[in-house]
Amino acid sequence: MPSCAPVVYRRCAVGRSITYRTGAFHLLAQIALRRELPPPLAPGGVRSALTAVMRRSLEAPGTFDGEGWLTVGFCGHQPHLGGEDAAADHAI
Repeated sequence: MPSCAPVVYRRCAVGRSITYRTGAFHLLAQIALRRELPPPLAPGGVRSALTAVMRRSLEAPGTFDGEGWLTVGFCGHQPHLGGEDAAADHAI
């Protein structure tokens, strides 16, 4: 497997699912980067919180399958979040 993810994850988070898992926080990260956060928020606190959220969702058991691909779900394997097709694929 190519080494494209941070060492912490030891797997490549590739596919549109990674966009859903992390993209929701883009605006908050951008505001922190530009130092436009409202008081009492600080950029370091936002960075720490975003890191904790990403670690929680990407390091949860079942997040990756045996071949290193992301599974359906936000935190771990949650096939019911993917609709009927994902649930049916999981049942096979």
